[in-house]
Amino acid sequence: MAERTGQGTAWYAQNLLQFKNADAPKLPFDMHELVAMVAPRAILAIENTGIDRLGSQAGSVSMRAAAEVYKGLGIADRIGFSQTQAPAHCQFPTVQTPEVQAFVDKFLLDKTSANTSVARDAYHTDLSPWVTWSTPELN
Repeated sequence: MAERTGQGTAWYAQNLLQFKNADAPKLPFDMHELVAMVAPRAILAIENTGIDRLGSQAGSVSMRAAAEVYKGLGIADRIGFSQTQAPAHCQFPTVQTPEVQAFVDKFLLDKTSANTSVARDAYHTDLSPWVTWSTPELN
């Protein structure tokens, strides 16, 4: 377990602490790239917007950007994200249960009719300044 070196950094590996003070340009990869590498496997991100560090706007933007890779591969139903405010850090809001259940049904229990079109975005960030292209078909 990582040694606690400052408020909110107990989960960080020691070598990640160099990026703690918003020095993200030094990071070798963006979150959306890491999520996109999961394709073609299914992924569902559940986020709590009630605590700033858990359900950040960057999280929703990253998932929406990664979803473009899934869309390009023709498997948009295999990526989902759900953001809502939970009452506390480790509490799961029941409003997200159907979304989790749909992913379990479709990708673990082989119920192909389950609707996994999940995009509960609490921030609705306008991506047009960065996404100035149409998603191509990928092979």
